[in-house]
Amino acid sequence: MGYPDNVLADDEHPHLFMPFREGSAWESELPADHVHGPLYLEFDEGVERFGNVLAELVPSGASIAVDELTGAMRHAASRLFPAGPPSDAALVVGPAKLSKTPASWTSRNCSSIDGSVKETGAAIEDACAPRPLQPIGGS
Repeated sequence: MGYPDNVLADDEHPHLFMPFREGSAWESELPADHVHGPLYLEFDEGVERFGNVLAELVPSGASIAVDELTGAMRHAASRLFPAGPPSDAALVVGPAKLSKTPASWTSRNCSSIDGSVKETGAAIEDACAPRPLQPIGGS
């Protein structure tokens, strides 16, 4: 599971939760109050902390969508999502990724992938091509 971020409908910036190494430089266009330490959602303690964060950020009764639920999140679902089960965020995440990816980047990567696929195909054909049998131990 990647690092969680919370996107709120009435907030211009997402809240990002991830570890930062002490002394490392990390630049972000996010306001400082939107960048937080890690939440380890694979563990009960991380899910408990996430529940506290949700309670602070999300209005009571609001609709919530998630793109992945860990076992610990499923176990605590009634506490994490008191208004009911979360919706599937895939309906929003996919189009959001497409809208933030410039068309030039996409076409550049697609042509690179296309070239790699052709090279791989040629290497597979070469490796699988029949070869004459050579006698063992000499001519």
